[in-house]
Amino acid sequence: MSKFVTDELVQHDLGDGDWVKVPKGISYEMMEPISGVSKSDQKGNALKALVLFIKEWNLKDENEEVVPITEEWLKRLNVETFNQLSEIIAPLIMVSQKKIQQTEKGNSGEE
Repeated sequence: MSKFVTDELVQHDLGDGDWVKVPKGISYEMMEPISGVSKSDQKGNALKALVLFIKEWNLKDENEEVVPITEEWLKRLNVETFNQLSEIIAPLIMVSQKKIQQTEKGNSGEE
């Protein structure tokens, strides 16, 4: 089994024909943007993580146009959908946080 992350995406159904695609695995490079985020800014962290980990979706605006994956559009989602997306990426965040902690321990010389 390879130790390298591929570009493979996993599709998650959101209901009503809507879906999102997230990476099957995460690389060190993918977790770098969230490695220095503030622990006190949970809302901002959630938005950054969603933008980082959601690679594709088919969510549409009122004109039936697929919208880009941006913090601005994520802020406009209803709470149920936002929470659903957060649950989908939660395993990726947990893996990235563990890797960040391991890296920080290694850099600090702790055993």
